[in-house]
Amino acid sequence: MGRHRAGARRMGLRAAQVIIGSEPSRSMKASLVPAFCLVLAGALAAQTFSLAPKPEPRGLDELGRETPRGAVLGFLRAAQRDRYEVAARFLQLTDAARNSEGPRLARQLRAAMDSGYGDTLDFISARPEGNPDDGMAPGEDHAGAIQIGERRVDVVLIRVNDPRAGMIWLISHPTVIRAAALYEFVGFPAIEERLPRALVDRRLLSMPLWQWLAALLFAPVALGLGWLLFSLVGVLFRRYDAANSSVSWKTTVGAPLAALLAMLAHLAFVDALGVPLLYRHYYLRVVSVSFLLALAWLLWRLIDRAALRAVARSQATGERAATSLFLLGKRILKAFLVVAVVLAILSTLGYQMSGVIAGLGLGGVAVALAAQKTIENLLGGVSLVSDEVFRVGDIVKLADKTAVVEDIGLRSTRLRTPERAELSIPNGVLAGLNIENLSRRDCIVMHQSFLLVLDTRPALLRATVERIRALVLNHPRVVAPDSRVRLIGVEDAGHRVEVYAVFRTTDPLEFQALREEVLFELVSAVEAAGTRFASRVPLP
Repeated sequence: MGRHRAGARRMGLRAAQVIIGSEPSRSMKASLVPAFCLVLAGALAAQTFSLAPKPEPRGLDELGRETPRGAVLGFLRAAQRDRYEVAARFLQLTDAARNSEGPRLARQLRAAMDSGYGDTLDFISARPEGNPDDGMAPGEDHAGAIQIGERRVDVVLIRVNDPRAGMIWLISHPTVIRAAALYEFVGFPAIEERLPRALVDRRLLSMPLWQWLAALLFAPVALGLGWLLFSLVGVLFRRYDAANSSVSWKTTVGAPLAALLAMLAHLAFVDALGVPLLYRHYYLRVVSVSFLLALAWLLWRLIDRAALRAVARSQATGERAATSLFLLGKRILKAFLVVAVVLAILSTLGYQMSGVIAGLGLGGVAVALAAQKTIENLLGGVSLVSDEVFRVGDIVKLADKTAVVEDIGLRSTRLRTPERAELSIPNGVLAGLNIENLSRRDCIVMHQSFLLVLDTRPALLRATVERIRALVLNHPRVVAPDSRVRLIGVEDAGHRVEVYAVFRTTDPLEFQALREEVLFELVSAVEAAGTRFASRVPLP
């Protein structure tokens, strides 16, 4: 019994793979290395471009200090390029102190933030009025904290009225002074003392060359660590895969899970390098987007796997009605996954999701008006599947067309006609048609009529009809109470006899064989009775 069940499961899995699609190929694993290299290159490119002034909307202030986030990012960009005179303009200092002490204080603040700022810059308010929910007084905004050892300094911004720039945000004077006091406790990477001075002193885009090289060289190491960690975790699935060899967990989640682990390893390494805060900010953005894409890749495969297992189970147990529902559910889940990932990426890139969601609401109304047919087809597909009008593999009759259902999509249903042509019909149209599901017949009917020659004597005609009736009703696969053989008319061409036989089968191929067998016996019975078939056209 156990072997029969295992065999049924394997047959179900093979059928499900045909319906859903084959497992991911090994080439997808090989694509992980260049994909990750592109992610790293994107991170470095994002850092490079971030050094140039961004084309952000400007008010009266040329430095972009209208928002707390703009003030902090502007300070870091100027300090990263060693333009400390410009960076001092982001600090709340008097004109005299800015000219005399501003560059030094800006340098010390930048060093303290690079070393001990642990918050995410995207969490700083991007509204001109600041964050009203951070517990600060009006005109003040909390932008995170600097933590070096046991010493902590909150980064607070003050909104002031500048005579030339209007209302702008500056890093508060207490924050600047306290951060400068932390400068003596800033620990610079000890490895720099053991490296060649050329790698330490030379800078690419204001970051030491050795940090660039370390981040690049660790990328393949991170990939190796990702695969190693996954291999260790994969031991837990070996027993399961041994019993279910048709569907391997390693094949399903190997590449995306290894990519996720590799990105986490590389992120931890870059954080340990002591990379400047501004670089970490843009690197974290790119890695976060890549992480979301890899996570979506993993969930995409898990959805495929779950659908494969569900379809296999339904195929093995004979519950084929659920197959179409699983296929449509898989597509709907993937559509929601894409929308969720896009929204998460937009949020990661710093977009205000309230505005995005509001835009989606207005855009949704416009799209709904412009895509009424698409929505009608989508709802029609849900209606067809939920009502179980037909399922994949069923033979259906639509008006004068008979076809096999090959796929039920979100927008249309694909059918295959007896002429082997592919027929696609929108689900909205199908939902309004009268559909005969021939695969759900409990029996198949043979309805045939023929002519016997007109000069057949009455007694011979009666005997011939009785012979044919006995032949049909006594057939072991014919439902006798529902079948009949009758003389139904006398025409110019001959006597018309009707044969209505209900066969106990739902298989079209088996029905064709049974019909052929009965027709051969019918021809023999007519010949044995001593009469013959007549032509539709009477002889002159």
